[in-house]
Amino acid sequence: FLGREDELQRLRQWADHQRYPIAVLYGFGGNGKTTIQQKAGEEFVHGPNCPLRWPYEGAVWVSASDYIRGHPRLKDILIVIAETFDLYASLIKGDLRTIQQDLLKRDVKELLEKQRILVLLDNYETVSKANQVETLQFFNSIRGTSQVLISTRYRPDWFLKQDNENIYRMVHVLIHVDGLSAENTKKMVQEFLRTKELPPNVADEKDVLHLAKITQNNPKTILVLLGLVEQGMSLSQLLEKISSQTADVNHVFDLIIDYTWKEMLSKDEKNVLMTKALFNHS
Repeated sequence: FLGREDELQRLRQWADHQRYPIAVLYGFGGNGKTTIQQKAGEEFVHGPNCPLRWPYEGAVWVSASDYIRGHPRLKDILIVIAETFDLYASLIKGDLRTIQQDLLKRDVKELLEKQRILVLLDNYETVSKANQVETLQFFNSIRGTSQVLISTRYRPDWFLKQDNENIYRMVHVLIHVDGLSAENTKKMVQEFLRTKELPPNVADEKDVLHLAKITQNNPKTILVLLGLVEQGMSLSQLLEKISSQTADVNHVFDLIIDYTWKEMLSKDEKNVLMTKALFNHS
């Protein structure tokens, strides 16, 4: 975990303030929103190293990527919270889906008002607007000190538009997560080379500067490119190939996929990957 002190400090202030139920991390995919959420979930819960004045008693993780597109619905989120805190300990987990939503809402709301819980909602850009609004309205109705930290790739206009003033007022912290600093990009490259036992000259200073410029210090894209270097590709040639085709950072990941598909995979390997993409079983 590198840097992000500014983002974490803003989240600490939001958490200790307690009054505002919702904070949002937004930014381009791969910039580290999920990692920041996980860091908050680990550090902000009561313990000897918790930096908060008012720690959370527990944290709950819900990722929209675990559900079909447009979901999770509010009921899905309530079920995860109920399971995490053994709200219905006498029931088998599968039975929770048979509980009526109104009963779930009542019991989970009571839990969130009695305890101080951090709910982490990841990949929220894939959730339908109707499901987003229902979820946000529920958490805004909580009168305790539980809070929700959301990550989304797109600037959350559903908070900023005036068509729903009440939702707009719920948000206290709206944090744009950009790429790493140049210094932390350099540290990431050095750590990768050390961990993989690759010689330092695989990525010299000129290559690192070029890498930072092409990726705009996006950590996920950097790690993907370094992974290709680990497979034997030349970083200098790879960067030259990509930069000759686009100057737009939003297209870099597409180019990497296209290039490696053509240059690195055999016909059989392509068939295996296509089969896995088409059929969701072993």
